[in-house]
Amino acid sequence: MKSPNQKKPVAKLTSTSTPCGSQLGAAWIASAAPRVQKDFLKELTEDELRALPWMFEFWAMEHQLPPEGDWRTWVILGGRGAGKTRAGSEWIRQMVEGSRPKMPGRCARVALVGETLDQAREVMVFGESGILACAPPDRWSYFVLLDGTLEQIELAASGRNTLQYFQIGPAARPYSDYSYRKLSAAFAGNGLRPYAPVHLAQKWDGADLEFSWIRRARLDGASWDLAEIPLSETQERYQVKIFSGAQLLRLEEVHQAQWRYSAAMQALDGAQGLLELQVAQLSESFGPGLFRKFRFTI
Repeated sequence: MKSPNQKKPVAKLTSTSTPCGSQLGAAWIASAAPRVQKDFLKELTEDELRALPWMFEFWAMEHQLPPEGDWRTWVILGGRGAGKTRAGSEWIRQMVEGSRPKMPGRCARVALVGETLDQAREVMVFGESGILACAPPDRWSYFVLLDGTLEQIELAASGRNTLQYFQIGPAARPYSDYSYRKLSAAFAGNGLRPYAPVHLAQKWDGADLEFSWIRRARLDGASWDLAEIPLSETQERYQVKIFSGAQLLRLEEVHQAQWRYSAAMQALDGAQGLLELQVAQLSESFGPGLFRKFRFTI
């Protein structure tokens, strides 16, 4: 029997809003006596001092820290200056950064949703409280966007794999200027190296095995109007290898994107068990390109 005065249970709602004047470590240090502040800083190592500006848990207001527990949605209601953008940026840092530089974090992809693309980019990424402003420099990734000003250095075939010497600096200054750097390097001419074939496949034709693949192109290979991508070579050639573990069983050169491994070849090679096919396109100017590997069983 239920008592007529018994009240229905009410779900308990919690708030992550910050009580007035509530802050974490930074507020405690700021309100401490000067002697306590000096003692606190003296106890930190050099690495800890360098890391302190990037430790958001130390500087954050309580409502800027994510709620505890297993949650799916975190809503921060506040006016301008409440730290909403900074809280989101720091939470993303927490998700994608590892404990040390170049280490992966818990998440690899994050969606930034804003009212407009400009807002998402200029506020969430490049803003004063955006992701870049909150991330230590050793967690950044740098890239160089090249325009049409730079020209490729021509290298004769005889210069491949030969040590070359360069001086790099401002074009308006003489080579003797202190700003110039010297560099020595040898280039294999990888720009001429064919890409590895793709979509390796096999099918049985009786006791014979037939392999096929699709070649790729370095130049003009993105057009959908062509029946076949350009060859960029005077003739189509491939190098085919069959391995059993580290042992090379067979080496062949073929002139089309398929090859039959006959039963007679298999018997002559003693091919059985787990084997590996390796295929590379051949170039007159470079030689074998990158190999694509495919494992199969006989």
